Amino acid sequence: MFQKTSVFIIILFLVLLEVSFLPYLFSDFAPDLVLILIIFLSAREGFNKIWPIAVTAGILVDLFFFQTIGMQVIIYSLIAFGVGSLAKRFLVEHKLWGIFTILFLVVMGTIINSLALDFREKVFSGEYFLYKSLVNAAAFITLYVPMRKLEKMLGRYREPKLIIK
Repeated sequence: MFQKTSVFIIILFLVLLEVSFLPYLFSDFAPDLVLILIIFLSAREGFNKIWPIAVTAGILVDLFFFQTIGMQVIIYSLIAFGVGSLAKRFLVEHKLWGIFTILFLVVMGTIINSLALDFREKVFSGEYFLYKSLVNAAAFITLYVPMRKLEKMLGRYREPKLIIK
């Protein structure tokens, strides 16, 4: 319960940061911190454990950005499913190769998210994808170590599984 509450508070904080502070700091190319968190968690935990987090994050992003409810839910769920599926095949350990793989998945998730939300406006603007992907990649590199430490801290509070023999 503590882990779920902590993740909800972190997602709420990231959404508030994306809505209030980051657009003034980065103007048009603010990093998608919630998307980065979803990609990181689905690469580490898999889709089966992350889909409730993706749905909750999608609803919060839709509410705070005044978008159609459910749009981000679908996008985050599909991205989490794709990343979880690819992570099972390509990521065995999270060494240097794993970091570059997740970084590539962050760039691809950014492009998919941008295309799904603003297809007509940004399909012909290749430099938007480039700048947005670079900003998200830099944000991922900056947040990778704190996310790993947070994951280890929250891992201590996981509910023990009952094993009956």
